[in-house]
Amino acid sequence: MEKDAFEHLASDYPGWEISRDGGERGYWCARRGDVEVTAETPTGLLVRLEARELARLQKEYGKRYSIRRSPTLWIATCRVDDGTEPTLIKDTSHELEAAMCTPGPWGQVPRSRRPQ
Repeated sequence: MEKDAFEHLASDYPGWEISRDGGERGYWCARRGDVEVTAETPTGLLVRLEARELARLQKEYGKRYSIRRSPTLWIATCRVDDGTEPTLIKDTSHELEAAMCTPGPWGQVPRSRRPQ
């Protein structure tokens, strides 16, 4: 069974406070520190939140990783050959960020670096 937008918001963005403005606007809102993202629907909020998270990750980790978002996955490809995992693929942005902070070793050694 697929999760709806509200379930994605609640489970995939634990660092964000998700709420519904009960005032006359009736917007959905996500807050993290001094950043606030709003939308009229949970789906709209999810789209804006994913865009915000992608931009944040690219800004913070873009020198080391090329970061992108597929419809279902978060992907980071290392820009340097330093012996760590060259591509990280995770379900959520916070899982990807954790993996970028502590990448595992790469299990394969390229031919050019193999002992003769």
